[in-house]
Amino acid sequence: MPKKLLYSDYINVKTLRESLRIPEEVPEGKDVATWPSAKKVNWKPGKTWPTEKPWCHEEVLFIRTHQAFEIWFAQIIHDLESVINEAVSIIYQNNGKIPKVELAKRLSDKNKVNGYFYEPEAKISLSWFTEENLNTWIQRLKRSVLVLKNCLPFYDNLATMTPKQFLEFRFRLDPASGFGSSQFREVELMLGLRELHESKFKPQNGVESDELPNDCLKPTEKTPMRSKMLSFVTSLPLEEIHRLARRRDFYNFRDIIYSILNAEEFEEIRANNEERVKSFATKNIETINASLILENPSISFQLFELFQSCLELDEAILIWRQYHMSFVEKMIGSRQGTGGGGIKYLNDILDPEKAKFTNQGFPTLWESRTVFM
Repeated sequence: MPKKLLYSDYINVKTLRESLRIPEEVPEGKDVATWPSAKKVNWKPGKTWPTEKPWCHEEVLFIRTHQAFEIWFAQIIHDLESVINEAVSIIYQNNGKIPKVELAKRLSDKNKVNGYFYEPEAKISLSWFTEENLNTWIQRLKRSVLVLKNCLPFYDNLATMTPKQFLEFRFRLDPASGFGSSQFREVELMLGLRELHESKFKPQNGVESDELPNDCLKPTEKTPMRSKMLSFVTSLPLEEIHRLARRRDFYNFRDIIYSILNAEEFEEIRANNEERVKSFATKNIETINASLILENPSISFQLFELFQSCLELDEAILIWRQYHMSFVEKMIGSRQGTGGGGIKYLNDILDPEKAKFTNQGFPTLWESRTVFM
C-alpha cells in the first residue's frame, strides 16, 4: 500500500514559505549598522521577515503576489506543453510536417497576403487527431484561460499600495522591469510570438557569446539603452535565457493551428465554397478555412471549440498586459524603467497595428471574423 503524504509534504509548503527570501546586500546610502542583514537578525529562509527599517511592509505584498503569478504561470506552461508535445508526436508518427510560422518576416513578400502563411506541401490529415485528443486540448486551453483571468484581481491587491509605498522598495529590482518573469515570456513563445521577442534575443549591435544559446546576442557599449534594457541578457539569469531559446526553437501553438488549417480535408471544404474563396483572397487559405469552421460548427464541433479556445487564450494574454499596464501607470506614471521605456513601451506592445503580427498568437483566427458571410 503506497505511503500517504501529509498535506504539508504533498503541497511542499516548507519550500514555498522558504522561497520568500530577503536580499542581504547593503544598499547605497545604508551601512551594516542600520541595515537588517541576514546575519544581524539571524534570519533564515522560512522565518518571518525582519521588521527593522528600511524593509517596507508593502514589499511582502508585492513579492507574494508575484510569487502567486509565477505559480500559476507554471501551471499554464504545464498544460500548454502537454498539448504541444502530444500534437507534435501525432503528426510525426504519421510522417507529417509542421512548418515554423514566422508571420512578420513574410510582410514584404508580395506573393502572400500580409501576416498569413500557406505551405501547400505541409499537409496533414484531421483524421490523425481523435475526438479524445481534441477534447483534452480544449480542456487544457480553457483552463489556461481561466487561470489568467483568475490572476487579474491580483493587480487589485497590488493597487492597495500607494505610489509612494511602491517606490520605497522598487529600487531593489535591477532592472525594474516586468521582463523578469521568464515564465510569462515562455507562455507567449508557446503561443507563437517569436517575432515579439526577436529583439530581446538579439539586441541592436549585440555580439555572440560562448555562454549564450545560438541566435542570441549580448548587448555592447554600442547597443542603444532601450534595446539594452529590452534584452533578455539584461533582465534574465543565463539558465532562463537558454530555456526561452529552447522554447523559441521548438514548435508552438501557432505552428500547430496553422498546420491544422492547411489539412487536406479543407480542400473539399474550400472546393464547396470556391466562389467565396475567390472573392476574398486565394492566398488567405487559413483565414478562409477558419471562418468556415467558426461559421459552421457542424463541420467539426471539436475544431470549432479548439479555435474558440485559442482566441480566448490570445485575448486573455492581451487583457493581462492591459491590466499590467494600468497598474504600472498608477504606480510610476510615465517615468523610465519598465521594459526600458515605461508606459510608452507597454503602449507600443498593445498597439493594434502591431498586434496582428507580433502580439497575437493566431491573427488568422481573428481575421476570420472579417470574412464571415
